Amino acid sequence: MTRTGRTRRIAAAVSGVALALAGLLPASGATAGNGADDRGHRSPGVTTQLAWTRFIDDDRSGARIVVGDQDGRHVREITSSPSGVYDLNPQISPDGRWIAFERVTPTSYGLVLVRSDGSREEPLDLGCTWPCDAEFVPMWDTDGHHLFFSRAYGPYDEHGNAAAAPLFRADLRTLEVERVSSPDIDGVHEDAMVSVTPDGATLVFLRLGPPLRPGGPPSVAVHRMNRDGSDLRRLTPWELGGDHPKMSPARSGPGKGLVVFETHGTGDAPEGEVPVVATVPVDCRPVAQCERRIRYLTSPTAAPIVYLNPDWSPDGRRIVAFRSDRSTGAADLWTMRWDGRDKRRLTTSPLFEMRPDWGAAPSRP
Repeated sequence: MTRTGRTRRIAAAVSGVALALAGLLPASGATAGNGADDRGHRSPGVTTQLAWTRFIDDDRSGARIVVGDQDGRHVREITSSPSGVYDLNPQISPDGRWIAFERVTPTSYGLVLVRSDGSREEPLDLGCTWPCDAEFVPMWDTDGHHLFFSRAYGPYDEHGNAAAAPLFRADLRTLEVERVSSPDIDGVHEDAMVSVTPDGATLVFLRLGPPLRPGGPPSVAVHRMNRDGSDLRRLTPWELGGDHPKMSPARSGPGKGLVVFETHGTGDAPEGEVPVVATVPVDCRPVAQCERRIRYLTSPTAAPIVYLNPDWSPDGRRIVAFRSDRSTGAADLWTMRWDGRDKRRLTTSPLFEMRPDWGAAPSRP
């Protein structure tokens, strides 16, 4: 396998893109269904926006970043990457002016910033040189000046596993980079996808570990720790495959203190089941108690319908996810209440859409 192939395998496994790029969902025949009148939630006095990834054709030969308003309207592509280039995992800055994303080309896997109106694009050069081989899954810190991300380091083993894939934090004003993950995870665990509690004190993130069975996919679970690395805890059982965690931004209300995530993110759901969207309290301990407090928001027996890639609305009262019909390959964005009720369709594109992020809209001058 080429180095690019290895990089895609590692980064796709960490970022959750594997469902689309590895062909676990049908690649063609996508059709838009009904439901265009079912729109999203509008918070009075608050303007928000959505960003997500959309494949450029039914063959999924490339992907671009798309932005729309909180109701799924006024949709526009803000990147124009050609076939063979995949713009993935958009994340809206706290002030809504910038969107960070990862760009996969035939020879590279790196981070890019783009204005939320698409007017300016800036690739980030954070000093990734061999054995650093890829930078992926950007996530904003609460101050809007720092960006969390993951790096994959070679050499790779015969299964395409990186020697290390830790978390880092970059200062976008100086481009200085500091490591976040503990050195003792290298060769054992890989970390990615940080979100921060509203008080800025706690990091919630995804950790990958060794397969639970020989020849199986990596194990994945939701973790949390203090900024200094102390009080490290696992919030979901390894067997559940907890992936794509997002901390609620709510400081009050029903979503306060909840982490939303998807189960079986590596595609390793039990026979007869599909991955689901769920929540778990960020302050639970130990993991056995956390397991009892997990709330499942979608059904594991709803095949061929599956919900993935959840994120919170800025007020923490609703969740956005992509909903796929595996029988047709269709995938659009839907929202639901924090408890899984009141599911509403947002988008109706015939193209496969995934990885939504719900954030603030830039304030007008």
